[in-house]
Amino acid sequence: MAESTDFETLDIMDALDLAVLIEEEAKEGHEEFADQMDMGEAGRGRRSARRVHGRLFPYSSSVN
Repeated sequence: MAESTDFETLDIMDALDLAVLIEEEAKEGHEEFADQMDMGEAGRGRRSARRVHGRLFPYSSSVN
């Protein structure tokens, strides 16, 4: 079972670390989705998923 987080006690660096972790997990999810979509229509779905990721997370590193 996951531990609960007391958001009231987070300092600014903890909040930043948490935000980065959330963004990295979202990026991984989008990459997995893009890989699944790559199986059909010559990668059209993959390109679409990458555009969505770029719009949702404009400050993350580029998804190749």
